[in-house]
Amino acid sequence: MPNVLNPFMLHALFELPLALICFIKPEMWPVTNQTVSSLVSIKMWAITVISLSLPSMLAISMPDTMPGKRAIGLGLMTYHALFAITFMQLREAPVLEQPSSKVTAEFTVMVLHTILFLLFATWWQTSGAKVKALSKELAKNASGSTPTH
Repeated sequence: MPNVLNPFMLHALFELPLALICFIKPEMWPVTNQTVSSLVSIKMWAITVISLSLPSMLAISMPDTMPGKRAIGLGLMTYHALFAITFMQLREAPVLEQPSSKVTAEFTVMVLHTILFLLFATWWQTSGAKVKALSKELAKNASGSTPTH
């Protein structure tokens, strides 16, 4: 059974359905002052997220020591960090329509992306330790074997 805190699974689970909806019907996204430019931007974001979600789904079952999985993880970690920072800067100028509330949509988005960033950062650190251990083991095995000529 997969780990429910697997950041690759969480990214695909939460981001992919939203991205598909935004790609098909970008006008459904509650953006203040919708323009053609904002709708194109929403579609471009959706394309980016769909493009990130597909390798994320493939990486779920890969061993943590695979360089490809670590590359995907680094890309997703960067995406979520930059997304959180961007929405942190938007707290003073809301871009999403919302009912009057103390918790804004921008704040919620920032928190969710920060959580995903932290999960990816934790995964990155723990998988890095696994890669180092595997590298040491492979080096030890390689130095212990002698070529036969």
